[in-house]
Amino acid sequence: MSISPEITLQTKLQASVNVVVSQLDEELVMMGIENSAYYSIDDVGARAWELLAEPHTISGICDVISSEYKVSRAQCEQDMLEWLGEMVKENLVHVVEV
Repeated sequence: MSISPEITLQTKLQASVNVVVSQLDEELVMMGIENSAYYSIDDVGARAWELLAEPHTISGICDVISSEYKVSRAQCEQDMLEWLGEMVKENLVHVVEV
């Protein structure tokens, strides 16, 4: 399962240092320094973002998310592939070469 050749469940990703992050109520608000765009993510996305402080595979992130939240593994994988693929395109997350 993948959304593009470079992003798969085994792709190792890490949050970019070019992102300003702030907690606002129950959401995490992020601003990309390179594009000055704002993003708001819910608690599940915030947990994934927390994990991305260190390099993680999408599969590893889904291990944690599917055990901590009421979401199926398949749904987590689909959602994370799509969301993190967009985050890579926006330079908020980068691929970590192994």
